[in-house]
Amino acid sequence: MQMSEITLIPTASFAFHDIYPEQGEVLELLRRGKLSTAPLITHRFPLDRINKAFDVAQAKEETGAIFVCLEI
Repeated sequence: MQMSEITLIPTASFAFHDIYPEQGEVLELLRRGKLSTAPLITHRFPLDRINKAFDVAQAKEETGAIFVCLEI
């Protein structure tokens, strides 16, 4: 990451694997291909439209956004 000048921004989750076993179950379903995240990605933007992506994500009631992805 340092050599490529990539910044990684972590996020926090309300679910902890040892407290909420559902998270582990979902990860296992994803790993086995039994669950797809594709339907949850409602919007995609190129990196040069990052401001629009944040606007859409922030106005989720109006835009219907669930997951907003930046395509690099």
